[in-house]
Amino acid sequence: NYAGVYTIVLKPTTTWNTVVGGGAGALPAVIGWAAVTGSVGLPALVLAAVVFCWTPAHFYNLAIAYREDYASAGYPMLSVVEGVDPTRRRILYWLGATLLVAGALGVVADFGPIYALTSATVGFVFVWTVARQFRTGTDLAAYRSFHASNAYLGALLGVILLETLVL
Repeated sequence: NYAGVYTIVLKPTTTWNTVVGGGAGALPAVIGWAAVTGSVGLPALVLAAVVFCWTPAHFYNLAIAYREDYASAGYPMLSVVEGVDPTRRRILYWLGATLLVAGALGVVADFGPIYALTSATVGFVFVWTVARQFRTGTDLAAYRSFHASNAYLGALLGVILLETLVL
């Protein structure tokens, strides 16, 4: 079970816990797509890739903000083991991958301009908050990036529902 493997095995033993956890977190995207469309095709797999790439870009922000708590608890989070600056760089890399894969999703799923505009707009906001982290270096900026990442995925999934079920 995911909770046992992630919480008991991965989280206390490796900095890769967030990335590996993203793989399991991406599976509901495939399941949901299959429930709506009746198939698991390339769009479902690309959607799963979006969620997979988004997970580190999302959660590393929280790991930065709570790095002292993770350190006190003995969890080898990336921000504890390698530091904040390398973690911010990883956020940027994963965010770039997320945006590229989200763009690919629009193409393979044949989504329209509403998807493209939504993805670009909320993607810009997410990038802007991450850039602000590099400028300010504060935990507050990390929290804002965390919240922007939630808004990004929420808006993206919302527009996917709109494109899939309504348009």
